[in-house]
Amino acid sequence: MFAPACSVVRPLRLLAVLAALTGAGNALAATPGIEILQPRPDTPVVDRLVVAFRPVGVDPAAVREARIEVDGRPFATLAEPPFLASGPVQIRREPHVVRILVLLADGRELVAETRTAAPAIDESVDVRLVDVSVSVTDARGAPVTDLRREEFTVRDEGRPVEIAAFSGESRGLDVMLVFDASESMRGERIRRARAAGRAFVEALEPRDRVGLIAFHEKVEIVEPPTDDHLRIVERLAGVEARGGTALYDAVATAAAVLDRNTGERRKIVVVLSDGRDAARTRWKQASLRSIDDVIGAAHRADVLVYTVGLGANLEFEESIVGDLSTADVLRRIARSTGGRFERLEGVDDLDAAFARILADARHLYAIAFRPRPARRDGEWHRIEVEVARRGLRVRAREGYYARRPEGSGRTSR
Repeated sequence: MFAPACSVVRPLRLLAVLAALTGAGNALAATPGIEILQPRPDTPVVDRLVVAFRPVGVDPAAVREARIEVDGRPFATLAEPPFLASGPVQIRREPHVVRILVLLADGRELVAETRTAAPAIDESVDVRLVDVSVSVTDARGAPVTDLRREEFTVRDEGRPVEIAAFSGESRGLDVMLVFDASESMRGERIRRARAAGRAFVEALEPRDRVGLIAFHEKVEIVEPPTDDHLRIVERLAGVEARGGTALYDAVATAAAVLDRNTGERRKIVVVLSDGRDAARTRWKQASLRSIDDVIGAAHRADVLVYTVGLGANLEFEESIVGDLSTADVLRRIARSTGGRFERLEGVDDLDAAFARILADARHLYAIAFRPRPARRDGEWHRIEVEVARRGLRVRAREGYYARRPEGSGRTSR
């Protein structure tokens, strides 16, 4: 059943207030048109769709209104950058048709259209599963990779559930690098951050995709996920530090970009920041989102968030809203989503921290379970994952939002 457009108003409001997509201003000399960034024509979409685009050859500020239709039905209306929307769509065997109409202030109209790949759906099987990525390490912190399905126990609100799918094989990755480009990152910090980011991207495998977000007081989607790793390296070189720190909005945007069907790739966000969420004046928060908004967005997008905190004062610098330190904020986001927090005193350890994150993301077990029908109520449900083998440390997401049964389809919201 097609979800009405009103069901995506809340996530669209979250996205519509964020900063413009980078690159649009550099293309003013080009022929006016629309570049569709998502969905990709080769990517199947099951029950949830992300649409992202940018106007080419026109100033984004000249856009009066942008209308998105999916399969001939209204999907979203946007009035300002970033032109990014997400929401549920009808589950169907056919490709989805996305049409974008941009109305300019001078009366001109721009139109673009794309089609997704057709998903493979077996209507006779209920595959509505909750996916959980699980890290298991020994006392030295080394990954344990020889565990079997029967050694795991998953509890949903304290009650054991049956593991419906299990794999210990390495997966490809869909990565969003989220770089703090605020004023405090100027000089050696931003230079070393760019170098560490480059080493991280160069260590990825050809099957991986990677995108880049830079944030200060505004959030810039420098490049959406791509398999052109060299392009990300080139775009990293252009990241410059200025302004405040819209940390929460940046992570929420990264989750929204990854909030779509990516096949077998594991979705991860890697965040590097050296300070609290604050405007340039330092007396107010730069983001319009809260930490709870960020965690909720990451869980609904089935994203693991790895956070890297840079600086000696992270444990003492309190957030402007609430009483958490910067380290507490980064630690909480990572822990809740199943990622990990790396706290660094200085830039010398950046390369090693990024290497540890990539190694961790490569050695995760993939577990899926089917929640009981009574649990599909749209509410938050806490889960626990345990292993029978003693002396091991287990890390996984803390819970999930149980999607209501609107039809067949895999979910881990």
